[in-house]
Amino acid sequence: MILIIGANLGYEATVVSRLVDTVVAIEEDVAMKETAEINLKKLNTENLLLLNSNHRLGHKKLGPYDLIIILEPELYVEDLLLDQLAEGGKLFYCEKQKYDINEGKLNVYYKIGKTYTKRKLFDLNIPSLASNVLQDNKFDLS
Repeated sequence: MILIIGANLGYEATVVSRLVDTVVAIEEDVAMKETAEINLKKLNTENLLLLNSNHRLGHKKLGPYDLIIILEPELYVEDLLLDQLAEGGKLFYCEKQKYDINEGKLNVYYKIGKTYTKRKLFDLNIPSLASNVLQDNKFDLS
């Protein structure tokens, strides 16, 4: 099972739902979650559960997760999220390096027993939604 934190309009969660059995996606912005629900309903996505929840808390109730993907580059990874990983699970997130130029690194945490190992993978520059205005509130995967 996969947890996506920062579902936004649901695009990434929809793409992932076509690759795996079950996706739990959380979005803390109520208006954005409602828009995502409209988008998901149009696509008849049945293996995706979209919830309104605080990004920093994840969603422990349905865990543990084999994979957690954090799409909000401003979010700092806390033990609370790491503890929601299943044994051998992975958590991917973009760690901001320089805010003035949106520079970041894609990192992964691996859970082995009760320990976590962090590895930097490569540059990944994801702009924060806080600094950008959405131009369109829908997507089409057809």
